[in-house]
Amino acid sequence: MKQYLLEDIKAFTTHLFLQPTFDAFFLREAVFKTAATFSIDGAANADYFDTGEGIPEHVTWGSVRPLSFQVIKGNRLPVSFQIILYPDEKSVAELIGPDAAELTSRLKVTRYYLNLSYKNRLLTCTTGVSYAEFTIDKSAEEAWDRAIRDLLSRLQIATTVS
Repeated sequence: MKQYLLEDIKAFTTHLFLQPTFDAFFLREAVFKTAATFSIDGAANADYFDTGEGIPEHVTWGSVRPLSFQVIKGNRLPVSFQIILYPDEKSVAELIGPDAAELTSRLKVTRYYLNLSYKNRLLTCTTGVSYAEFTIDKSAEEAWDRAIRDLLSRLQIATTVS
């Protein structure tokens, strides 16, 4: 687990709220504090979907990104926000590389997380990995940390590891 201080907040939030960079990720939860507090539980509402559709556990960030942007846009910065995202298997493979499936299977990884937190005009990105079983092997965490560091580098987002 690494925590990255994102030095160019505007560039990162442009990717997050205005571009499809993270649209394939699933949303676990989002909380925005502006004039009021807005919470989004990312759990998919089965009643909304057609019965023939495969109902996902959580909605994608892309499906709520426009709404989220409406909540925070305006003349004033939000007081804070917290967003918890996780990638689908395809995104994990793209980010980690060809060893992703083997690593995920061998270590019984249930999810790779990306926790975004904005408060006091600081934006941090914290990586996380959850497992089905306890393990002392940190190779999945190291691979995920490296994947996110590389992603931020490709997006040209300067970071400091905190």
